[in-house]
Amino acid sequence: MIAVKLMGGMGNQMFQYAAAMAIACRRKTSVALDLSFLLDRTPRPDFVFRDFDLDIFNLPQDIQKLKTLPKEIQKKTPLISHPRFISLISRGFKNSDPLRFFISRFLLNLPFFAYNEPFFEFNPLVFALPANSYLSGYFQSPKYFSEIESQIREQFKLQPDLSEEAALLADDIKNSHSVCINVRRADFVHLQAASETHGFCDLKYFERCISLVIEKEPQAKFFVFSDDVEWCKDNFSGKTGFKIVDHSHKGPKFSWYLHLMTLCKHFIIPNSSFAWWAAWLSQRGGLVLAPQNWFRDAKINTADLFPDHWHLISN
Repeated sequence: MIAVKLMGGMGNQMFQYAAAMAIACRRKTSVALDLSFLLDRTPRPDFVFRDFDLDIFNLPQDIQKLKTLPKEIQKKTPLISHPRFISLISRGFKNSDPLRFFISRFLLNLPFFAYNEPFFEFNPLVFALPANSYLSGYFQSPKYFSEIESQIREQFKLQPDLSEEAALLADDIKNSHSVCINVRRADFVHLQAASETHGFCDLKYFERCISLVIEKEPQAKFFVFSDDVEWCKDNFSGKTGFKIVDHSHKGPKFSWYLHLMTLCKHFIIPNSSFAWWAAWLSQRGGLVLAPQNWFRDAKINTADLFPDHWHLISN
């Protein structure tokens, strides 16, 4: 069994699930979703509680949902779960072919392994994990699930029962040179911890991206999706070719929002995993513009986050 700790919002949970499923397919074993962190409502300062969001997707029926941490994980030995140990063997696995061989043999012979993601960039060590492993991290790179890309696309395909108005909007998006603009604000603006870690894309970033899209697609029609609709109305309303998609179109757990976004041809996204997935799931082959700095700390290596054909724009 490959168990994965779910944390964060929908986009984060999608990355965590996709990585776990890829490893499980390699090891020919099952996937379990650890919901204990999401269910824990212990008060935390400067923190946004999240719910389990993956139930909007067409996931396999045999996926286990764990409400408490499995006993094997509670009893894990300090050595194989310690972050410094994980970081040490990760560096060895990435940088040395002989070490990669011996680390693989060592891991595959373990009865159980708890893996704590040691850094943000893609780590091929995960593909050497044994069939009984517990994953804790964010796994934000398509390299984790490239081997099962078609399977992940199928499982994350949404066919929501849209309202009549939302269905008309979907037709408009599909039949135009549509551009999804996603604006992420909320906690990234208003909570100190999130703002200090992530930062947010300002109006200048969006204006720069809009100009670049219009150069390539003069007939572009912009559809603006956001967790801060009022800010978008203040900054985009009245512009020719712009449609603010309000929350009457969000649907259960923002599933309509995500579906409508994936129907767009081009994308201007902020540093948002929700928007990342909308762009990745789109099948229309258009431009994707994403912020060069995904975090406020530009030294964090995010090179593995972006598909090669995406364009990174200074923010």
